[in-house]
Amino acid sequence: MAIAYLVELIGNSGDEDTRRKAADSLGAIDKDNPVAFSALVESIGTSQENNNRRQAAENLEKICQDNRVAVVAVSGLKDCLTSEIYENDFIRYEICYQVIWDWAQNMTYPDFDRAWHTQPTNSPIPNNHPQNTDIPTLLKQLQPTDKTFPVPLNIRALESETDTSAIAQELCTQLYQAIFPADADIPAIRNAPEFKRLIPQLKNRLHKQHIALILHFCPCCDALSSFTHKLADTQMGIHIAWITDTPLELPLTGFPVEREDLLDAVQNWLGGIGS
Repeated sequence: MAIAYLVELIGNSGDEDTRRKAADSLGAIDKDNPVAFSALVESIGTSQENNNRRQAAENLEKICQDNRVAVVAVSGLKDCLTSEIYENDFIRYEICYQVIWDWAQNMTYPDFDRAWHTQPTNSPIPNNHPQNTDIPTLLKQLQPTDKTFPVPLNIRALESETDTSAIAQELCTQLYQAIFPADADIPAIRNAPEFKRLIPQLKNRLHKQHIALILHFCPCCDALSSFTHKLADTQMGIHIAWITDTPLELPLTGFPVEREDLLDAVQNWLGGIGS
């Protein structure tokens, strides 16, 4: 597969000229592929040649003009904007800053804030389901229904966490940041019952009967599975799905990472809530 080969060259070739040519070809053959612009963002952030970074940035503008690229660019390059890089590799800092600035012009402040706090993803080589290689970007396309508000949460920070209070607080913090990014008053909670007490107020603010949390980028280990089992409550309008290959039991819903129709499947699940 041509795209897979070009992405592999960008990520693994030690020859900068080869990486530049691969980036040019990638931008030319696929104008609207999330794998393509993820690979170009990676090239901007990791290439050792400033000209290659600039060329990748130009190709990024050519292949797509919608908000998906803005999210990937901001989340993928924000770690280049550090004082250390500014002092030791200013050209790299300047190029990454300019790319983020240019794409941020296409974003609302809440979208920019969510992108800034999204964990960057490596640009993977596509497989049989290339649309699933950038789960955060894919899930941002989910649409609320008349009754349900979807909240995708990247919970990579909870990997291997076993402390119930830490799990509760992280999920609560991410939930508030996702739906009310300008709200600095995030409640302190310790467990599932305290989390549940917040839900009626959140549903009122959203004008929805149900809230659906879609969790991803973290293994569904025993502690997390146990907590989310306690938290999910259809009567209270709290619904939880995992993007995971781990088998789950009700009331949790699971969607395999490599499911070909992942976005449609999750959207259909949302549509069935409350019906």
